[in-house]
Amino acid sequence: MRAMFVVVTSWIRRAPLWPRVVAAVSLCFLALLGIIGVLTTRAADQSRDRILQERLVIGEMAAHQTDATLEHGFAELERAASSIVLRTAGAEELTPSTALQQVMQDLDNVWANLYLLDANGAVIAAARGDASAQAVGALAPAGTDPSATGSRKVSAPHLDPLNGTPVVVLAIPVGGGSDSRSMLAGAMDLSRLRLSDSLGDAKSLGKTGHAELFDSRGRVIASTEPFEFLAPGEHASAYLKDLRAKAPIIETIPVEQAGHMEADQPGDKHIMAVVPLSSVPWGVAVGGSESETLSPVSRLRNEMLLLGAVSLAIMWFLSLGGARLLVRPVRALTQAANGIAGGDLNTPIHVGEGGEIGQLGQSLDDMRLRLRASLNEIEERDRELERRVAERTLEVQTLFKELQHKEELRGRLLENVISAQEDERKRIARELHDETGQALTGIIMSLEVAEDALSREPETVRPRLQRAKSLASESIAGIRRLVVDLRPAALDDLGLVPAIRAFAGSRLEEKGIHVEIQVAGLSDRLAPPVEICLFRVAQEAVTNVVRHSGAHAARIELKRENGFVSLLVRDDGHGFDVDEISNSADPGRALGLAGMEERVSLLGGRLAVESAPGSGTTVSARIPVEGSRS
Repeated sequence: MRAMFVVVTSWIRRAPLWPRVVAAVSLCFLALLGIIGVLTTRAADQSRDRILQERLVIGEMAAHQTDATLEHGFAELERAASSIVLRTAGAEELTPSTALQQVMQDLDNVWANLYLLDANGAVIAAARGDASAQAVGALAPAGTDPSATGSRKVSAPHLDPLNGTPVVVLAIPVGGGSDSRSMLAGAMDLSRLRLSDSLGDAKSLGKTGHAELFDSRGRVIASTEPFEFLAPGEHASAYLKDLRAKAPIIETIPVEQAGHMEADQPGDKHIMAVVPLSSVPWGVAVGGSESETLSPVSRLRNEMLLLGAVSLAIMWFLSLGGARLLVRPVRALTQAANGIAGGDLNTPIHVGEGGEIGQLGQSLDDMRLRLRASLNEIEERDRELERRVAERTLEVQTLFKELQHKEELRGRLLENVISAQEDERKRIARELHDETGQALTGIIMSLEVAEDALSREPETVRPRLQRAKSLASESIAGIRRLVVDLRPAALDDLGLVPAIRAFAGSRLEEKGIHVEIQVAGLSDRLAPPVEICLFRVAQEAVTNVVRHSGAHAARIELKRENGFVSLLVRDDGHGFDVDEISNSADPGRALGLAGMEERVSLLGGRLAVESAPGSGTTVSARIPVEGSRS
């Protein structure tokens, strides 16, 4: 997208004025067309929302009327229950069957029969006829227990096994005392309730408008269309899903069973508003085919888009005609400007237009005259500027060569300083070993002879001699340690690996720090500068581990591969903040790190220090090597 924008912008900048005007006007009208499209879409969406809301309102009204009908049935049962208690336990002392028959005469004609059930759900009495086992089974279909107390019970709709009429059984608890768990159940004749009347408003939704009252299994109880009682609904699966949501829902769903229209086949889509009932686990579905429901929305959208497109097309042609009249004199000025740019400063500029375009032409002609007058002066200044730039360029090149030469001298000087430092250390180590060490050894031997000669002297002299001998021994050990620090003999005689093993072992193990050393690819000796550099880096890193890390273990790795030799020293100490040490105002804190980095960089290598508080420290050096010596 960004690349396309860049290409379009570049084309607009390079294109002539007339195509740019056409493009600008077209883009403006396209933007207006887009705005009209957005407004049309919003209007269509609002119209669609009103249509869907109408279906939802019709569904809620039908659900409310059905709920009211069933609530009226429960209210009649409650009045009947109170009357039965009075008739059987009162002064009349009627039998349950007689009481049921009398009570049923006072009820609406929608009741097919009344039953009195005991605590186990068995029929005690019936208002009309004997209650056969088949009739009792109809009172308690799967999932319903009318004998339960404490709440209303509703059976699934079914056909009465005695007379085949569609009924639903409502049950409520009766009385108190020992019969507190008995139930009064009434079989309500659904054909007399005229439930389809409450769904009649769905016919106003169009040719395909229809409504269904369905049970908890998605079966049709009543419909505005000729459905069989308890036949699967057009959208049974969707009905069951929407009932579980327990809230009004409007959605587009496919037809599962062929409906009232011949065109309806499984897979066609209807827009249905599904409203659950509050008194029973049933629902009302109101809607129609998707094509008919949304046809007003599509017609509104198409008409608005067509009208907007025609209007904008007419305005677009008129706008381009007016813009063309303005572009003509601008083209003449453009050609004159191109002539000036090409060096033609002698041809006058004439534009037969007034207003701003005429002023622009006069200003352009004045500019032509001034350009011709100042051209020679500009050329002279350009020649002077080129001469000065050439002089400054020569000076900069000379300074750059001097700087390069000084940098080379600095590198050589630093290399010589380090080499001289190593030679001096070697000399000091040799003198300490050859002279001071021999002298101290002589002292020890002399003290031993004196100790033997004074074996018969008083015992007070012997402790002093032993103390002198101990001090001399300690001096020799300290001098030997100093010799190793300055220039270990193992580095010259045995090579880098033995020297690092000896130094690390003597320094770390005496402090109780376990050290592990791994070597790979170093069967041959390295060049002396490389061995010295790596040993000094390892020496500094091991010294820091002993002094500052508080570590319990350390690891040293030496490896040579792919033309490089690498050294790694890692510990498990408490670590430190590398940036804080590097940027410290005290130069002494970072002196060791700076020394290691300087040594490695002189050989073309790279030094890295990784650490964080509580995470240990890792020092690694990597130096290029070209060859080796035995």
